[in-house]
Amino acid sequence: MKIFDLSVVIPCYNEGDNLPFLIDKICTFEQEHSHRFQYVLVDNGSTDHSYNVLKDYIDHEFIKIVKIDKNRGYGDGILRGLEQSDASILAWTHADLQTEISDLLEGFELIKNTSGENVVIKGKRTKRKFLEAFFTFGMQAVCYLALKVYLDDINAQPKIFKKSFFQKNIQDKAPKDFSLDLYLLYSAKKFGSIQDFKVSFNKRVYGEAKGGGGFFTRIKLIKRTFTYIYELKSKVSSNT
Repeated sequence: MKIFDLSVVIPCYNEGDNLPFLIDKICTFEQEHSHRFQYVLVDNGSTDHSYNVLKDYIDHEFIKIVKIDKNRGYGDGILRGLEQSDASILAWTHADLQTEISDLLEGFELIKNTSGENVVIKGKRTKRKFLEAFFTFGMQAVCYLALKVYLDDINAQPKIFKKSFFQKNIQDKAPKDFSLDLYLLYSAKKFGSIQDFKVSFNKRVYGEAKGGGGFFTRIKLIKRTFTYIYELKSKVSSNT
């Protein structure tokens, strides 16, 4: 079996129009760099032509395809991809091309030079619109007030961490919806640390945002996240 340095999970839910461009970027990146990266593309119950695009790469050397018949949530797709990843360092990012594949290299170099098992390396988005930044700040404020931890740019990508951290703190405990990002970062703060690096945030060209698209979609995402923050607060309080 081929040995990989990093396994990157990319959930793909109705991203059929984006996938040819994403895979082209992955292939170009791999041709230009000598790192052994594995890309775990998860068809997370898509109802469009996503799997028709992905299935052409089933036998590709550095691409693994995971097909989920029914969408059970953003987090579920990522978790199932992580469980089937083959490297000792894991990551996830999005298929929407708003975060560059090349950002993975900087994050990977950072975690290689970081001691300890409980460290999460994550992107911090730049060049964001005011409304997007405002919503993010509000989420950070509520999280701090409820959980007494400061988590910056919770939904930024990529997120990179060691497999041992995932298996011990995340795998069987994390939520299976959009709260997964929050839970990962909260766990890193609780058991270790978080290190940010700056990433550009591009405009989505194809498809629709699944969690933070238009105003009302973003409000729904924030309400779900706030609900989970207070559920997590209750769990933390009951264990202390």
